[in-house]
Amino acid sequence: MSKNKWRWILIIIIVLLIVGVCIAVPILRQSQSGLQLDSNASAWEPTTSIQTTEEQGIQIPGYGTICFAAGEKDVPITLYNPEENTCNFVFELSIEGDEPFYQTGLVEPGKAVTEISLKNPFTAGNYKMHILVKAYDQDGNSLNSGDVKTTLVVQ
Repeated sequence: MSKNKWRWILIIIIVLLIVGVCIAVPILRQSQSGLQLDSNASAWEPTTSIQTTEEQGIQIPGYGTICFAAGEKDVPITLYNPEENTCNFVFELSIEGDEPFYQTGLVEPGKAVTEISLKNPFTAGNYKMHILVKAYDQDGNSLNSGDVKTTLVVQ
């Protein structure tokens, strides 16, 4: 083979390697973080509008009292990422002083998880609940987070 053919073959190989790296790096970043889009998240519209301004940054919803049925494993709760956001959310639910009892996958802007399945159902009572909202950019890099405190009423 002539030197010219070898040069072209080498150039093609280098270009293919560069393209492969550009495709693989974002995929590997997301899989290394272990975060995947939550398959239970679906498009959702809030019943009240969320007031926003450009200076507000990431919008984290607030929560009033949350109610679960005692002894139920599948319970309704709306874990919403406002459509104004440009980042994904992971919601981590815990009772004050305890380990988290539920964590979503990534929830895209404008989507919500509206029902969760618990490993262990709750018994009747009032609980201090924390909803830790973790924000991630599109590459899976961690941004800021917010801890929303609320009351869980189980009847």
